[in-house]
Amino acid sequence: MHGSTVWEYRARHPEETRAFDRAMAAGTERYAEAVLDTCDFSRFDHVVDVGGGDGIFLAKILARHPRVRGTLFDQPHVVGGAAAARLSGECAGRWQAIGGDFLAGVPGGGDAYLLKWVLHNWSDTAAVEILRSCRQAMRPGGRVLIVEHVIGPPNASPDGKFMDVTMMVMNGGRDRTRAEFASLLVAAGFRLVAVTPTSTPLSVIEGAIDDG
Repeated sequence: MHGSTVWEYRARHPEETRAFDRAMAAGTERYAEAVLDTCDFSRFDHVVDVGGGDGIFLAKILARHPRVRGTLFDQPHVVGGAAAARLSGECAGRWQAIGGDFLAGVPGGGDAYLLKWVLHNWSDTAAVEILRSCRQAMRPGGRVLIVEHVIGPPNASPDGKFMDVTMMVMNGGRDRTRAEFASLLVAAGFRLVAVTPTSTPLSVIEGAIDDG
């Protein structure tokens, strides 16, 4: 209708970006603690939050784990003052914000690359490219952590199925089953390590570099 993707449209309409960022922050507030209770981020030195918006989830990770450093990565018009406000205080000196395009590349040097509500925005082809960018950037032994719905069997897990339809309509993306996540990871040079449900409808899908 508007002759552009939702990302291009929001980049030209700051009020839409602000509304979207508020919605993502509200969703993160709802789910973040459950993810942090499920996934132990203390095992990592440097977490790169790819597509991390205004930094609310990264701020929660750094607050819970004072030894961990973080990089917030998102589009240049997204990364800005809100991130600085969230990541100040007890997180000061342990984070940086970088703007860019994750289809072209992501910041290097992390040993954990976090993708929360990112891959379901994209087709399988684009999702593999995003994962490959993470693989090329991460340190040896690094992990990719995908936080999304995992589509369940018929008549189960309705939240993910409603989200799947939403992504199809808005972005041409999709939510995925465990087997589909495994296929994406393999195509990008990873192997599936675990799919861990949280106390919310979201799960943590963990991939490691496949050296074989």
